[in-house]
Amino acid sequence: MDNAAHANTAQPAERTCPHCGQPIAVKDILCPYCQTIVIAAPEWKPPPVDRTGTSRESRRNRAWIGWGLLAANLSAAVLIGLTLLVSASHTAASSDAGGVLVSSDFVLVPFVMGLVSAFFWKSLTLTTMEYFLYSLLNSACGIVCGGLFMGEGVICLLIVSPLLIAFVFSGALTGRWLFRFNSNRLNFSLIPLALALLTADVLSPHHYENAITDTVVIHAPPALVWSHLAAVPLIPERPNYWLFRLGLPYPTNATVTGQGVGATRQCVFSRHCVFQEKIVAWDPGRRLTFDVTAQPRDPEILGHARVRRGQFLLRDNHDGTTTLIGTSWYELYVYPSWYYDLWASSIARQVHLRVMDHIKTLSEASTRG
Repeated sequence: MDNAAHANTAQPAERTCPHCGQPIAVKDILCPYCQTIVIAAPEWKPPPVDRTGTSRESRRNRAWIGWGLLAANLSAAVLIGLTLLVSASHTAASSDAGGVLVSSDFVLVPFVMGLVSAFFWKSLTLTTMEYFLYSLLNSACGIVCGGLFMGEGVICLLIVSPLLIAFVFSGALTGRWLFRFNSNRLNFSLIPLALALLTADVLSPHHYENAITDTVVIHAPPALVWSHLAAVPLIPERPNYWLFRLGLPYPTNATVTGQGVGATRQCVFSRHCVFQEKIVAWDPGRRLTFDVTAQPRDPEILGHARVRRGQFLLRDNHDGTTTLIGTSWYELYVYPSWYYDLWASSIARQVHLRVMDHIKTLSEASTRG
């Protein structure tokens, strides 16, 4: 009797819906959601599933997404290889040309990556958000490859990532719209167009220079400020700039050997980076100008920019204060310049202010002492 009562109160066994994999009772064939679909469309049949409850359609979709990511990064490798090959063969006589990374490397190539991915995903019903998330994954693969095969530093990869993500996503959205027309002639015409744009960009002249100037008012006379200018004592404070905190080399001190024009100066940065400088203008209490004769072979700096000259001007305000004006001249070897100069100018400014604020602290402390 007790066994019969226990059997009546036992919970029925469960199995899974052959379509969506949701738990259902033994007496049911489909879950309530799939039953609704069958009532609305009697001709509908659940797609076959494997033992894990994953439909063949889901596996096929994941495969197309993976192929899209793989093909996009392979196409990027081919295009960048062509860029380097054309650049090397055309500008072998130029000493700086080998380090130039043209706009196509950061605009056209990621845009093509998005187009190639969209070609493989054209049969999938992906939302715009899914396109964005897969574009992020696509960009991440490109960034990792850049670090592994091109020797780029972490900070460089961080700087390039917004540009890369933006154009990969733009290319994917353009491809989603373009491949709806299902025109093979239109699709294949994109290949020579991309190659023509890349070649034209590589063969175009590339030269970009800029100068950044910053000023600091110091409550000390010019002669006292000058005493801390050529040879800058060690800066004990930790940097505040976020890129410096992430590992970008930052100035720590400067030494000078000799005095006057022709003297050598070393501007020491973190990570054992040293800028070798030669003084070309020495006017005590007024001006110190130096040319950079060699810069460190750091992966965050090498091949991307070159600092040409630096200068400090001292202006006597005739009220016991001095205006210190620091200027740096530099060249960029990465394009588009409108994007990378935003970063270069910000970094140069932070270098200026770290050194000039330290000189200000030392000079004003000497005045009070």
